[in-house]
Amino acid sequence: MVLDTNAVLDLWAFADARVQVLRAAMQAGELDWVGTPDMRLELQHVLSRGVGAGYGAAPDAVLAHWDRWARPWPQAEPSPTQHRLRCRDADDQKFLDLALESQAQWLLTSDRDLLSLARHAARLGVRICSPQAWTNEKKPPRPEGGGGLDGTGAGV
Repeated sequence: MVLDTNAVLDLWAFADARVQVLRAAMQAGELDWVGTPDMRLELQHVLSRGVGAGYGAAPDAVLAHWDRWARPWPQAEPSPTQHRLRCRDADDQKFLDLALESQAQWLLTSDRDLLSLARHAARLGVRICSPQAWTNEKKPPRPEGGGGLDGTGAGV
């Protein structure tokens, strides 16, 4: 799995409740998240501008999550013939390149330019979607009969 900077912020800076399933899967070791040194530097730069501060996120804590959960992938420039997918935003190309190079199953992003490549990337084996869409797909089904823990809707 490859996470773009905004997906990392959703997980560890904004503590977005909509991605709780993703966060839990990551912490349970069920996901293999790969990232490059350049991606970490981008996250560090974004955090240094105060992004996440309004949510009580300390930059060092967010970067510690990166260091704990992201498996380092060597920084490498893809060959021009490796694939033909190009992101309109050159700054986001690194996420697409890594997803393809690492043969990641998922690239999680909320970036419109990357999301617009989802159909083409799927042909190459990478599913591009938002962290929230991934979470919605992976959520365990709700028990029938209502929201109660005993299945009656009354709660326990």
